[in-house]
Amino acid sequence: MRGEGGVTGHDEKDNDILKAIAFNRIKGGKPFDIGQTWFEELLDTMAQPRGAVVTH
Repeated sequence: MRGEGGVTGHDEKDNDILKAIAFNRIKGGKPFDIGQTWFEELLDTMAQPRGAVVTH
């Protein structure tokens, strides 16, 4: 609504405030942490098994 580009999410670098995060800060290269509590709870909610961590 304010005309800001980006993706809306909880900004980990700004006290997890929900806001538009600039595209240049989320362009990739950061591995996804499957051990985060919210993700494990999501898997439980969907009755999905936890996969193994894959290194690349």
